[in-house]
Parts: sequence; C-alpha cells; structure tokens
Amino acid sequence: MENLIHLDYYLTLLVNGFHSSFFDQFFFLISNKLIWIPLYLAFIYIIIKKEGTKGLWIILAMVLVVVLSDQISSSIFKPLVHRLRPSHDPLLIDKIHLVNDYAGGAFGFVSSHAANTAGFALFLMLLLRNRWITFAMLSWTLLTSYSRVYLGVHFVGDVVCGTLVGVFAAIIMYKALLSLNKKYSLKLLSKSFTNLEILIPLIVYLLSMLVIFLTSV
Repeated sequence: MENLIHLDYYLTLLVNGFHSSFFDQFFFLISNKLIWIPLYLAFIYIIIKKEGTKGLWIILAMVLVVVLSDQISSSIFKPLVHRLRPSHDPLLIDKIHLVNDYAGGAFGFVSSHAANTAGFALFLMLLLRNRWITFAMLSWTLLTSYSRVYLGVHFVGDVVCGTLVGVFAAIIMYKALLSLNKKYSLKLLSKSFTNLEILIPLIVYLLSMLVIFLTSV
C-alpha cells in the first residue's frame, strides 16, 4: 500500500508539473461543469425527439446515474476515507501548481468529477451504441479526469477510483432501465438513432471544445 501511495504522489506531481498558461486555462475550463450544459441538453433533445414522452424514463435514468455517482463519491467515500486533496496535503502544498487559486474542498477521494463524467459517458455509450459517440465520450471523460490532476485538486488514484464508481453507477442504471423497459413493455430504444440525430451532440461537443480552445489561446 505504501508503494502505491508513493506512486500516486509521483504521478500526480508529474501531471501537475507540466503546466503552461494555455493549458492552465484549457483544463480549468474543461473542469467547469457549466460549460457542458449545452452537451447535456443536446443529448436530452435527441432522446425526447426519438422517444417522445417515453424518453423521460431514459432521462430519469441518466439523471440517476449522475446522482448515484455523486452521492457515492461525495457522501460515502469522501467523509469515510478523509484523504486530503493534493492542494491541501501538507507534504505537497508547496509543490502543487494551482490555477486561479482553485484548491477545492479538503477531501478528494474519490473524484466526483471523474465519477459523474464516467457514469454519464458510459450510460450514453451503452444507450446509443455509436462509435463516434463512444469516441467523444471517452475523450471527454479522459480530459475531465486529467484536468482534475492537472489542476492539483485530485490524485491520480482519486480519478481512477472515481471512474470506477461512475462505471458501476452507469451499469446499474442501464440494467435497471432495460429491466423496466421489459417489465412494462415501454418499447424504449425500439428504433436506432439516425446519423443526423447522433450528429447533433457531436457538433455541440466539438463546438464546446472549440470555445474552450479559443478562450485558452
């Protein structure tokens, strides 16, 4: 265990140590939940467009994935484990590079950002079964998780374990949705999404990334 902790410290300092003014702003924006609201709305739009009012069951499951991920990470692990963030760790506080004086709360295990993002992304990958959506959601998850370490507010281990929490929540809720669909014959996802429908969240994702890039230059 001690070796793992040392490795976690080393990797965290390694990621946090490679910084520049561009990437400071880039990853600070990547980590901002508000900037991704258009992406969430784009997915909600295509689900409602495809499924009508029945799509509310899918949206409810999607929301519950995030709620479950967030509650497990914030209400169970953080108060139970009490692991300090790198930005609050006395051993690292003088070595960590912080961006815009952002240090987060005291405890960081596990990462709620990583859990919520991974859960939301995996649920949509399972739901849509589209390789471009899978690529976009994987890149989004990786960038968000990396940003938390880059900003010095999480250890690598925090985001890895947070990702596992999100994966767990996504699988649980996806299976619950399938069970509900079968039990009550809701006929959800009886039609596949068209290329045009899939294109909408992809364009929103790319535009969001473009805005982040241009703002960071």
